[in-house]
Amino acid sequence: MVIQEDAHVGNNVYIKDCVVVAHKTIVHDHAFLAINSTICGTCEIGEQTYIGANSLIFDGTKIGKKCLIGAGTCIKRNVPPYTRIKILTESSQEIKTYSDKEIEEKWCFNKNVR
Repeated sequence: MVIQEDAHVGNNVYIKDCVVVAHKTIVHDHAFLAINSTICGTCEIGEQTYIGANSLIFDGTKIGKKCLIGAGTCIKRNVPPYTRIKILTESSQEIKTYSDKEIEEKWCFNKNVR
């Protein structure tokens, strides 16, 4: 794990192995940063946001609260609160914004259907 200068990590943030939080980045409370995720400089990660394994967040990007960023996703633009982004194929991804209650249901393991 690498946390560079002037980065701020809030309370109760779970950071796995090989994560990079670059300079001047803010990670708000209760976020989860999965293994090998990279957050480039001057980013903001919202409260209770999940960043999946091997994800890359580009410089100056703001991710809203309670977002679900899937594994292997590259984020180049700002993401509004309560949004789920996941990779569908090698060249496409799904971006969907939910209400506060709907995104809470996405977090519940027993509600997921495969």
